[in-house]
Amino acid sequence: MPRHSDANAAPPLRLSPANTKLRTSLSLAEPFFLQKKFDDHRIYTAVVLGLYCIFGVCAWLIDYVTDPVFAGSTFWVRMASVCFLAASLAILSIRSYRRASAVVLACIFSDLIMNCFIIPSLNGNLPGGVLFFAYVPLGATLLCLGLSVKFSLWSVLTVSVLPLVFALLNWTPPFSYVLYAAVVGPEAAGLMILTCAFAWNYHQRFLLERALNEASNTDPLTGVANRRQFNAVLRREISRSRRLNHQCSLLMLDIDHFKKINDTHGHPTGDRVICALADICIDITREVDWVARVGGEEFAILTPETSLDEALLLAERIRKTVEQYHIITENGARVEWTVSIGVTGTRPAIEEHHLTECERLITNADKALYEAKNTGRNRVVGRRENAKLAS
Repeated sequence: MPRHSDANAAPPLRLSPANTKLRTSLSLAEPFFLQKKFDDHRIYTAVVLGLYCIFGVCAWLIDYVTDPVFAGSTFWVRMASVCFLAASLAILSIRSYRRASAVVLACIFSDLIMNCFIIPSLNGNLPGGVLFFAYVPLGATLLCLGLSVKFSLWSVLTVSVLPLVFALLNWTPPFSYVLYAAVVGPEAAGLMILTCAFAWNYHQRFLLERALNEASNTDPLTGVANRRQFNAVLRREISRSRRLNHQCSLLMLDIDHFKKINDTHGHPTGDRVICALADICIDITREVDWVARVGGEEFAILTPETSLDEALLLAERIRKTVEQYHIITENGARVEWTVSIGVTGTRPAIEEHHLTECERLITNADKALYEAKNTGRNRVVGRRENAKLAS
C-alpha cells in the first residue's frame, strides 16, 4: 500500500519487492548475507587452507618424534595434505558460497580420515589419538568462520563425535573415552560458543554497514534512490548498454504546480504527494528499473533494455495514473495533481565515452521535460537526437 494515502483515495498500490528488500530485517541464513560474508572472508579461508597444507606436511615430523619406526608408513599420507593447497587456490576463484562450503567440508573430513589412517600406524596411540583428534574441531571452526553459522556448528559437532564412532567401529585404535571427552568435549563446546559470538558480531556489523550505505544512497522521504546513487547506476547502465549494444531510456518527471500544493495545503500534504508519486512509479515500473528522487518534486526513472517508444508508453501510463489519483488531507480536502514527463534514450553502438553519454542523456531528458512544461504541462514529451515527440 502506498505511503501517506488513506481509504478514501484511489485503489492501493503495491511496493515492488526489489525496492522494499533493503528495508526488511536480514536473517543469518539470507543468501545475500551469506555470499557477502564469504566474499569478506575469502582470502582468510584460503590462508587457513594453506596452513592446513603446511601443518599436514610438518605433522610428519611429529609422527617421527612420536614413533620413529613406523613414521615411514605415514609419510605419503601426510604428503597428501598438499591437496589442501589446491583447495586454497580453488577458494580464491569460487564465486558461490555454497560451492565453497562443499570444498571446505571435503577438506575437513579429508583431514579427519587421514588421521584415521595414520593413528593405527603409531605406537603410544592413547595420548596420540586424543591429541591428533583434538585439533580437528579447532581447524573446522577456523575454516568455517566465513560460512553459514549453522554449517559451522554442524561441522564442529560432527568432527568432534566421529572419532568416537570410528573407535567403536574399530577403525581406529581404542583410546580412553573419558580422556577424549575431557579434552575434546569442552573444546568443542567453547568453539561452538565462539562461532555463535563471531556470527552475531559479523551480522551486527553487516547491518550497520548496510544502514549507512542505505542512508547515503536512499532518499529519506520516499525510500527510493537519491541523486548520488542514481548517477552511479546511470553510469553503470550506460556502460553496460554500450558493451551489449542494448538501448536504455531515461524519464524525468516533475510535479506540476507543486508550489501551489504546498502553499494551499501545507508542506505535510506536499510530502504526501511526493511519496504517492514515488509509489506510483515503483508500482508501474519493473523490478530492473531504477526510480530516484533527484530534486524537490523531480524524479528520474532509468529503464534498462528499453527503447524510446517503449519508454514513452511507460511514461504515458504513469501520467494517466497520476492524473486519476488523489489524496485526502486531514481537513477532508481532495488533492489532485499532474506530472510532466520528458523521455529520451541512448543511441545503440555509441562510440563516445559513457560519461559524455550520461550528460547527453540527462540533458535531452531535461529538455524534453522543459518542453512538456512549456506546452501546457500534464504531458509526455520524447526527445530523439534531432527531433522531439509529444503526447
